[in-house]
Amino acid sequence: MSLASLTQFIHQAPDFEAVWQFPELQRLTNLRLPDAVTSVNEQVLRADASSMWLRWYLAGLSSPQRWTLDKSASEAAIYVEAISRAGSLFPNESANDKEAFAKIVARVLMQEVHRRRGTARTAPTRLIKQNLIAAATPPRCWMCGYAFRSDAISNFLGANKPPVSLVLPKIVDLFRPRGLIERDLQIEVDHIIPVAGGGGAGSNFALACGWCNSHKGARLSIYDTGVDPKPAAQGFVFSGTTLHELPRMFWTIRLLTVRQKCEHVGGCTATTQNHEMFVALRDLRGSPNPSNLGVYCAAHDPHVSERFVDESRARRIWGN
Repeated sequence: MSLASLTQFIHQAPDFEAVWQFPELQRLTNLRLPDAVTSVNEQVLRADASSMWLRWYLAGLSSPQRWTLDKSASEAAIYVEAISRAGSLFPNESANDKEAFAKIVARVLMQEVHRRRGTARTAPTRLIKQNLIAAATPPRCWMCGYAFRSDAISNFLGANKPPVSLVLPKIVDLFRPRGLIERDLQIEVDHIIPVAGGGGAGSNFALACGWCNSHKGARLSIYDTGVDPKPAAQGFVFSGTTLHELPRMFWTIRLLTVRQKCEHVGGCTATTQNHEMFVALRDLRGSPNPSNLGVYCAAHDPHVSERFVDESRARRIWGN
């Protein structure tokens, strides 16, 4: 995609205010979105958008929230509703095709119901915890590559009775302020593939730091936390530029888990399996949204000299 093509697309695209006018929406959908708009994070941006549209479509067929509140709901009950919808939406299709459609809709919606209920989770045994710790030296968070502290490992394995309090750091990462509360430093077991997505136990278990696990939650899409960066509680100077926005915490988690390796343009072998990774703004003049965020190891982190700040400053900037 040439610069001229990108310029032409921006020129042809309607003003943001024109999205309330249907003819302008139709015109926009006929324009090919240049690859430069989605940047290097194209795959996650496009994939998560498609996933979100599919979730909306399925929920429009049969509300998962209604089934979540109905404790007697089952996949069979959702199937009955889905087969009825298939009959009205696709009256000319064969009975076999309608049945296949209703079955898959019922299965996927029931997974969403389980996710919203927070049910069907398998707790890891002590042996599983020991195996997860022993699988890597040192053991790390599967999402960001953070190497766990020895006191957190002892607490996790139950060696400390009662568990010792984890000392919070005085210096934290400004863009990922892990360490403002004790849970951030704790070791937790995460389901790599969510339970709602069919994920079970065993090889689906992975170690996660409390910060990553808490901000990952049950979210599935980079759009689940909004489309605008988080406004900073107060402006701050960073590398000579005054910033007023912060990346959404889930954006950081999503990009780290999808990339899992350093994106240095010169090439780098560092991954979350052997290094901690950091999310950085590609250009400080731009907004810290997913199009302007990259994943780097410490050696190639463009913010390495200023990223770590006093925890009190991080609290003031984040507003908590």
